[in-house]
Formats: sequence, C-alpha cells, structure tokens
Amino acid sequence: MLTRKDCQGWTLGMHVPAHAKLELLSDIQLGRALVHHQYMLELPAGYFHHPDTADASQAVTVVAEATLKIKGFVYLLANIIGPATVLQDNLAELQVPIRSGNTSRTKHPYTIRNHFNAVFAHPQTLANIGISKQTHLTHLVALHTAWQNTRRDTIKHRVQLAVTRQTINHSEQQAQTPSAFFKQVLTVHPPIPHTLPFRDAACNKVWLAIVSDSKGDANLLANIYMLQPDPAHQGAAMASHF
Repeated sequence: MLTRKDCQGWTLGMHVPAHAKLELLSDIQLGRALVHHQYMLELPAGYFHHPDTADASQAVTVVAEATLKIKGFVYLLANIIGPATVLQDNLAELQVPIRSGNTSRTKHPYTIRNHFNAVFAHPQTLANIGISKQTHLTHLVALHTAWQNTRRDTIKHRVQLAVTRQTINHSEQQAQTPSAFFKQVLTVHPPIPHTLPFRDAACNKVWLAIVSDSKGDANLLANIYMLQPDPAHQGAAMASHF
C-alpha cells in the first residue's frame, strides 16, 4: 500500500502512476501529472471571470499547460480552448488553484480538487478521473493525426514557397552576373598589331616580340609620340604637330 513517503520521489508528471491516490499527492505533483497528460477540464460557471466585464457565468474548456507556485500556493495554468466566444476575445489562459487555503487570499471556492470531487464523486486515484497509460497514448496518436492534417501541411507549404523564392532569386543573380565559365570561353583578345612605331626593321621586330604577350592594344601604344624616332634637329623637336 502506497504511503506519502513513497510518493516523494515522483518529481515529474510522468513519474506519477495512474493508481496513485489523489490524497497522497502534493498539489505540485497533481498539477504536473495533469500537465503531462495534457488533461482537459470542462470547468463550469464560476471558474472563469471575464477580465472586462467580471462576468463569471461562462463555462470554459481548458487544457493543462503548466504549474505555477506563487508564495507557496500552487496554481494550474491552463489554455482556454472553448467556447469560441471567449477565444474571439483573445483570452487564452486561466489560472486555477489546485486546492483552497485557509487565508483570505487563498480561500478559493473554485479549485481543481473541488472540481474533481464534484464531477467524479470524490475520486480516489488518477485512474478515477480518466488518466491511464492507454488513454495518454490514445491522446498522443490523436494529436499526431491532427498535426499531420493541419500544421505539418502548413509548414510544408511555407518551406516550398521559401525554396521557390530562393531559386528565383538565384536565377536572377545568375542572369545579371556572367558566370566564370563564359568569362573563360568568351575571352576578348587584343587586336593584332599592325601599326609599327619605328622606321628601322630591327627595332620593329623587337617591338613586336615585346607586345606579343600584352593584353593591351599595341596599336595605341605604337601611336604614342615617345616611341617615334628621335628628331633630326632641335627645330623639328620643338615643332608642334597639333
């Protein structure tokens, strides 16, 4: 028979077995077990207070998301998944105390333990509130199916759009910038030298040997005035040719 000491090692929600007695579980252990199994609760009127109107007549459906410990008191943080009118008001979360305390701040009439006692007629174990390994596996299979039918298709579509957009951008960049292949194949050779800068044939032979490997235009170099033969006298050197 389990004792409270036997339950002390259950630090995670997955550690708590279905046959664990609710009265032996601490509030944080119960909350973590509900979160692990993604437990869904249909809370009646009184649990939810609309932040704008303070109306508490609306029943809500929630799914356990996390546990909070505020000044030593444990709350279950749950996601509101219904009704649709509450979701349209962008109200997504609800904090519900696990148990009621003895002070004015913690004396809550609407708690998780009170809800279980009212709905399941004072359950003894987690199994009495519908928690078991088989139901958890069934829930995971349903969640996986929902993922395949909704979110995974959406993500796959977005990935395909991103790949298509990247391919288009890559093609546009290639169209604007010639590739190295075309630069190598379509090389531009300088024009063949036909202008000889010297009157002496030997000098022109040396000139052609020098400019044969040049990438510049040898014809332009040949027209440079400094390559012309020396003038016959000073008067010819000072004469203007422009």
